[in-house]
Amino acid sequence: MPIYEYECEQCGVRFEKMQRMADAPLTDCPECGKSALKKLVSAADLDLAAPGGAAADALNLKSAREAADRKVIRHALARSEGNISNTAKLLGISRPTLYDLLKQYDLQG
Repeated sequence: MPIYEYECEQCGVRFEKMQRMADAPLTDCPECGKSALKKLVSAADLDLAAPGGAAADALNLKSAREAADRKVIRHALARSEGNISNTAKLLGISRPTLYDLLKQYDLQG
């Protein structure tokens, strides 16, 4: 079961919570009680923490960016259980842009 990190946008408290991927994200802060939690993405989530990963093997900046894009898109799709609208929100992009990236990187939506 993965561990997710959350931060409250009201009081700034940060904490980790073990949850199933299918569980809905938490919304209420355990510290201040406000509905202001946001789920954070860590370097480990993006597989950036481990030296010698796929990004380290990239021969140039373009291929490194493409590899990172693919990995982040796949991770966001998994977190949103394949829901395109939610994936686009997680990535901070529009649905049409996400569809373009899925096609460009030959990923399944």
